[in-house]
Amino acid sequence: IGTGVPPWWDAAAYCFAHSESPGADLPEMGARSWQTERQRDLILAEWSEHLKRLPHERREAALAALPQRLGVETPSGAFDGLMLSWDEVRAMREDRIDFGAHTVNHSILTTVDPERARTEITRSKAAVEAELGDPVTAFAYPNGGHSDINPQIRAMVAEAGYRVAVTLVPGPARPAEVRRDPLMIRRVM
Repeated sequence: IGTGVPPWWDAAAYCFAHSESPGADLPEMGARSWQTERQRDLILAEWSEHLKRLPHERREAALAALPQRLGVETPSGAFDGLMLSWDEVRAMREDRIDFGAHTVNHSILTTVDPERARTEITRSKAAVEAELGDPVTAFAYPNGGHSDINPQIRAMVAEAGYRVAVTLVPGPARPAEVRRDPLMIRRVM
């Protein structure tokens, strides 16, 4: 929020969409080629799924190499207005929209070392609380599938003071299930 830095998947999509190349030696995945926009989009989806599971440092290195591999430059301001500003968040809160936390860098917490996971969980909470002046009690696990959450991550979420956490495990969760395990709430996609 308020940084002008796009989510990594949006930066990757920009590079693919603006490339005039019919293929590339993609970082972490190797040579791929495409003839149509649909083929290019499928390769972007495959590459993005692959990058999701990489350790943060390797994903960042792959993203840094992508523009050159695709022959693309990202102009200054290309992502202006993509993400909310803190003023927009505050205005939405005044209109009775609640905000929770979702990590600082959208790291899939099971792919980073425990100390980084703890930092991602606590710093995002602290940032939202500092900006809005309200306690943050809800968390959304990045990516949110079964393999993205483990008992150690759940314990960190509880220790940070979150009362509820939502997954992307198919739902909906029944009220009794939510009461039994408020840190693993299933949702409907």
